[in-house]
Amino acid sequence: MKKWRLMGLCLLLSGCTQWPDAGYGGLAEVRPTNLPVNEDERKVWLHYDKRQQELDSQLEQLKRAYLRECMPAELEQLQSKRVDILRDMHGRLWSEVSWRQAMLAQSLKQIRLRLAQTTGEGCRSDWSGVPLRSWGQT
Repeated sequence: MKKWRLMGLCLLLSGCTQWPDAGYGGLAEVRPTNLPVNEDERKVWLHYDKRQQELDSQLEQLKRAYLRECMPAELEQLQSKRVDILRDMHGRLWSEVSWRQAMLAQSLKQIRLRLAQTTGEGCRSDWSGVPLRSWGQT
């Protein structure tokens, strides 16, 4: 009998939860769409947007230079940094966004130099040339 009372109490209490308002919570917390709010924030957002478009175009140029085939780990790190910038932007952490954009720009510059040093004409999809079985490892 005690067991049934406890189960009934648990069911009753599970129905007494507070759900967030529509648009607040779940995916709305991850990707809010109500940006920007006031005039000052709108100016900051426009500066962020212009800078981010420049960084995204640089990232696309690196992808066209076969960054995925040559240095896939670096590409994943750059994309992870891009996601961090988006999270901070949606959280309205503008100083953090600015700092992360500067770090992304520095990383893009370093990877562009390393990619250029890897091969004289850039990294091609057939860059390594030697299959793994030819190395005697398999």
